[in-house]
Amino acid sequence: MHKHSKLMKTLQELTGEAIELLKQLIETPSFSGEEGETALLIEKWFVDHTITYKRNRHNVWAVNKHFDASKPTVLLNSHHDTVKPNNGYTKDPLKSIVEGEKLYGLGSNEVSIVGEPTLMNVAVAEKGLVVFDAEVKGRPSHAAHINSNNAIYNTIPVLKWFQDFKFEKTSDTLGDVKMTVTQIHAGKQHNAVPAHVKLVIDVRVNDRYSNQDIVAILQEHAPCDKITPRGLKLNSSSIPIEHELVQAGIALGRKTYGSPTLSDQATLTCPSLKLGPGDSARSHSADEFIYIHEIKEGIKIYIDLLNKVIV
Repeated sequence: MHKHSKLMKTLQELTGEAIELLKQLIETPSFSGEEGETALLIEKWFVDHTITYKRNRHNVWAVNKHFDASKPTVLLNSHHDTVKPNNGYTKDPLKSIVEGEKLYGLGSNEVSIVGEPTLMNVAVAEKGLVVFDAEVKGRPSHAAHINSNNAIYNTIPVLKWFQDFKFEKTSDTLGDVKMTVTQIHAGKQHNAVPAHVKLVIDVRVNDRYSNQDIVAILQEHAPCDKITPRGLKLNSSSIPIEHELVQAGIALGRKTYGSPTLSDQATLTCPSLKLGPGDSARSHSADEFIYIHEIKEGIKIYIDLLNKVIV
């Protein structure tokens, strides 16, 4: 009984420290590329806990005091940058506000296997991403003149094609490839028909295709005058259901699923899964929040999971 009470006290202390650090991170602006101040906070946390750490630009990390490079390593990875708050916030996004069981604030639902909000279920796969810039051409002219080759009108069937096109291969964990036109730009003045219309297409790729496959298909079939990928590095990722980390999560009663959202997992070269407190649906939303009990549960599950795979 005494040993159990001591363990629970330790968990309570860990939870309290995590919540306080999260509050400090919320109240410190850290938009993507501008994470210097939050990196300092994380450095201070390591110093206060007498943990040796390293830093490269805004990346801060530490290894276990018993680290042995000859043994398998479990990497715990998360990010401390946030997107800029949207206009729908009714609360100060850079102020940590506790109301009942909710902790509000920008980035609250991104607390720190890859630490992202999954309701502490195990994301065993996630979709990749390819963003395309496309162009539909026409003949420029004055609006008062007849023009049967109007680039804007030419775009109508192109948009319909993107809306209706289906990639054939479906994934058991990630479902279909999701393709969405997200931006459109054309024209500079009311009385001039532009020479071209520019489109941006967001493609979320399942694990049945490589990013190169998606490029080849769209460049062959898309009815655009030009379509070019911005990059190919963010491939889909997955981990075998038989992997011991996944099996440890299942043994703890966690569900497995395929995630439609992108994370640092896309850039890792080792087997990885996504697991974290909070709900992905709240991320980037107005008045973003996390429940206090989700943080408590998350810490305990992380510890229990690691205890199952580390010997």
